[in-house]
Amino acid sequence: MALQDAGTPIKISEIQTEFGGLEPIRLSEYYRGGGYVDSSITVIPGSGYLGMGNFYSTRLAKRITVDDNTWFTGKVGRVNNGFNSYSSQGSILNGGTIDFNSCNITITAMYWIEDIGWRFNATLNSGTWATDGWETMTISRTGQTTITLTRTGTNAADTNTESSGTISIFFPSTTPSGMGFGSGSSYGGTTDITWVIE
Repeated sequence: MALQDAGTPIKISEIQTEFGGLEPIRLSEYYRGGGYVDSSITVIPGSGYLGMGNFYSTRLAKRITVDDNTWFTGKVGRVNNGFNSYSSQGSILNGGTIDFNSCNITITAMYWIEDIGWRFNATLNSGTWATDGWETMTISRTGQTTITLTRTGTNAADTNTESSGTISIFFPSTTPSGMGFGSGSSYGGTTDITWVIE
């Protein structure tokens, strides 16, 4: 949940609740690009003066970077781009195990299937996964247009479930327009996935 808008004082404990952090709490832990505040949250400085006012209306974001690999599913001849641990394709460059406020998950698959859509899977390691616990998923690809997918509304997920510890989120091909893949195309590079946590 986002921190309050300007006009209501923010406590440093509220910043810690939103972004995580260590005890004793230090404001210096919360520079953009540090251990707790993703570099996508540009209203928070990465150095220099950092004040409580920088955190108005901000919310937690988590970034996962995928080293993309391209392969063909010989059965239907569709191009798959991304990371899929089940078929040992691609890799996650920054780990893939993520602490959310209420749980810990490990990413098992994030990939685009030509003409079908964008798939995301993870395993719940501990805690409780809330299907409404995220708001947007921004996909930034090497050489491609950055797109933002949403949990509800415009560009919304078609599937958003957790069952027996397996998390599944799927966006149909009509939603993630601008992924930059044509029929039979190949791709190499990296993809940054930034989640904004509700």
